[in-house]
Amino acid sequence: SNPRPRMLLSCSHVFHEACIKAFEDFSVKPEHVCPMCRSSYVRRPYDDAHESNTGSNPSHEQAPVPGDDGASSLSCQPPSAGTAVWGDSSSSSSNTRQR
Repeated sequence: SNPRPRMLLSCSHVFHEACIKAFEDFSVKPEHVCPMCRSSYVRRPYDDAHESNTGSNPSHEQAPVPGDDGASSLSCQPPSAGTAVWGDSSSSSSNTRQR
């Protein structure tokens, strides 16, 4: 069982549920776009067990899950005191927006 539930976006990118929810809450646009490819999306639960049972491996076509192994350039940090932080983990600056 995965302690951090993940969501599969219709663009094939996978994110932790809490991270994509925070990104959606942070977004000012009514239509949500993927943080990786900027495509509009529909999200659904991502089931690791289904992937291993069917033999399909969508991870060959998608970015790594942010936070799983550090391979992604996006970072998700929990908001503190009403601030959501999204940044590029490869740079020293991050984008911060007050809610």
